[in-house]
Amino acid sequence: MSSIFSSMVEKIINNLNKEIIDRNIRGEYPTNYHYLLSEIFSTIGHWFDSFIEDDKYEDNNSLVIFIPSCFGQSATELFKGYEKDLITIDFISERYKYDLIDIYFSPRLKPNLLSEINDRCINIIPNEHIEHIFKHCLNERLALSYYDFKNKNFSQPTIRDFEQERLEILFNFLEKYNKI
Repeated sequence: MSSIFSSMVEKIINNLNKEIIDRNIRGEYPTNYHYLLSEIFSTIGHWFDSFIEDDKYEDNNSLVIFIPSCFGQSATELFKGYEKDLITIDFISERYKYDLIDIYFSPRLKPNLLSEINDRCINIIPNEHIEHIFKHCLNERLALSYYDFKNKNFSQPTIRDFEQERLEILFNFLEKYNKI
């Protein structure tokens, strides 16, 4: 199964040229294609943000599955691009940080959407990239080190109660699937 966005991500990655990327490796977007990829994920992130507004959210809405599926399928294509040495893990980490993790730690996020995000977006991260992605995301979002996260040290003065609860949910999910 794929979404229009994951198909676009796949086509963009197939059009990337390794030689051009190597010449332009500096900066956030080594090519215009990288910028387009970023915009695709930004759009999905905006969908998340708009959807979790209380007046728009319904538990049985098909968007509860559709939006996380779009992100997860598109992220899967990014990981394929990483395997081809066309996308960096830092680029992927940025997409997770800005377009998913900020939503994950939003007090507005509802439990069943959180569950779908875990199943469709977090679970698809290859085990060898979990530490890098969450090291970046947790530090940027919560000023929490991956070491503290891995050791379940969530009680820090800068981390609010609902964020500690989300950290516990995330940790338990990753542990359940042997990702941590």
